[in-house]
Amino acid sequence: MFRVGSNSVSATSAQFNLPVEPELEWTKSNMRRFAQLALKRARLKATNEDNAEFQKLQKARRDQFPNSPDQILSEWRQDRLRRELLAVLERNVELLQPEDQTRLRSLRNP
Repeated sequence: MFRVGSNSVSATSAQFNLPVEPELEWTKSNMRRFAQLALKRARLKATNEDNAEFQKLQKARRDQFPNSPDQILSEWRQDRLRRELLAVLERNVELLQPEDQTRLRSLRNP
């Protein structure tokens, strides 16, 4: 209880319990699984569970081997170039097969 002038104010605090997953260790078996999942994603055959597992493994890999600022900037530039190329293709190329259009859209949001 706090006293402000002639008024008294009480305060309460809330407690939150958040589940925290343990850190995933980057092992050779994780490296092989990461490569398998990356290949599945490239072939557009990954399930939602595969994508979730891929993201967990990707985080573990990045925690073990953090990118340098130059690598981060290079990756950003590559992503920007990819988006620009896809935009040019969408404006100037007519894709006749529906699966080609789906593939192009998936490249936009890896």
